[in-house]
Amino acid sequence: IALVTRSGRLEHDLPVLTRTEVPPLVLTCTDAAADARSRLGPAAEVLDCSGADPAEVDPAAVLRVLAGRGLPRVLCEGGPTLLGTFVEHDLLDELCLTSAPMLVGGAAPRIAAGPGHVLTRMHRAHLITDTEGYLYGRYTRVS
Repeated sequence: IALVTRSGRLEHDLPVLTRTEVPPLVLTCTDAAADARSRLGPAAEVLDCSGADPAEVDPAAVLRVLAGRGLPRVLCEGGPTLLGTFVEHDLLDELCLTSAPMLVGGAAPRIAAGPGHVLTRMHRAHLITDTEGYLYGRYTRVS
């Protein structure tokens, strides 16, 4: 498992860090790396994935670091900011999206949030539904 965190503020007793056979990778930025290493100790391997800005995690650097460790295919599960960062940097090849059979109101952000307006065309590759009404979609990038 690789965890992406700009702040590096992960508690050393998180189950994802303690219930594992292999210590996870923590991918963070230059500004947070030393503190994260100190806080996590041997529970995780902390790697600096900054680009030009030492206060930000560069998604292209994340992919390079993982590929350099023999992990060229990445499943990214995160919130709208993380997804938005990968979309903004044109690094999203495929999107798997689950729709639940319910409506929830409120002021939630879109599934990909960021500072700019980015449009990425996707092609529906698969749609599957189940008996409870959930819809599972897989979309691939339009070349």
